[in-house]
Amino acid sequence: KNSLNFVEVRSADDIDKGIDKVLYQMDIPMEYTSDTQPMQGITYDAGILYWYTGDSNTANPNYLQGFDIKTKELLFKRRIDIGGVNNNFKGDFQEAEGLDMYYDLETGRKALLIGVTIGPGNNRHHSIYSIGQRGVNQFLKNIAPQVSMTDSGGRVKPLPIQNPAYLSDITEVGHYYIYTQDTQNALDFPLPKAFRDAGWFFDVLPGHYNGALRQVLTRNSTGRNMLKFERVIDIFNKKNNGAWNFCPQNAGYWEHIPKSITKLSDLKIVGLDFYITTEESNRFTDFPKDFKGIAGWILEVKSNTPGNTTQVLRRNNFASAHQFFVRNFGTGGNSGWSIIEGKEVE
Repeated sequence: KNSLNFVEVRSADDIDKGIDKVLYQMDIPMEYTSDTQPMQGITYDAGILYWYTGDSNTANPNYLQGFDIKTKELLFKRRIDIGGVNNNFKGDFQEAEGLDMYYDLETGRKALLIGVTIGPGNNRHHSIYSIGQRGVNQFLKNIAPQVSMTDSGGRVKPLPIQNPAYLSDITEVGHYYIYTQDTQNALDFPLPKAFRDAGWFFDVLPGHYNGALRQVLTRNSTGRNMLKFERVIDIFNKKNNGAWNFCPQNAGYWEHIPKSITKLSDLKIVGLDFYITTEESNRFTDFPKDFKGIAGWILEVKSNTPGNTTQVLRRNNFASAHQFFVRNFGTGGNSGWSIIEGKEVE
């Protein structure tokens, strides 16, 4: 009979009374049950059988069909492009997910609810859309649960992805915490691994309708300065993700350089200052050689053109005039250190 599915409509009152009476029966044509258009949702209302089909391949549109249950005539067929923006779907994935009719007992109004799932395999997002009579959509919106920024009791939420390789994959808004060990796995963390010696608060803040949202990393620091980084990412296209911006935080502490770092040129975080003790200055292969081991120094990392960095070494002294060393390095080449001698004045 060229059909894999059939539908029978019964009265709920009859079922409650134990009466097995089929009011209407319909065979669903094969064209609405194909490999690319499998059944994903079904509901019935007022003589219309609603049939929702589609797979997860975004090249194959999802469809909603409506049949007259009495005549078995196709009343309409509508393409359903929900879940994305301009037919762009997160993770290149859009799967039809369920269909139901909502009835509001107080107003007598109703709405057709349509489900959809989008996103990559490790970060699916499920949404319900409504095609409702006047006023019912606003009512549904008001009773819908809001997205929680925290876990129960005001604690941080658990990460939706275990040991994420990319923090940009975490797009569910909320306040999270990344433990020290987990920071080592992230390929898009703003600091080299040598600096990842603490846990970090990780905030994913509400985004714009076009897919842009803000991520904030704050080091869990009490005995030293907090470090804070922010960026904007595009949940639809990773190529549009912004770079991490360092946001200076200062409680008056020194930021020390990890012992594993032996070249000052490895310190490229613009805006972050470091303190180098007299003894530590001997460790760095690119420190001005005639000035090693004579004083402590403050290293300032300054912005330059993209791909290039300016470093300033400022001698930490009180008994004599200040000394500064300045250099540029990066894609434009490497300059030597230039000394700027200070002069004491009255």
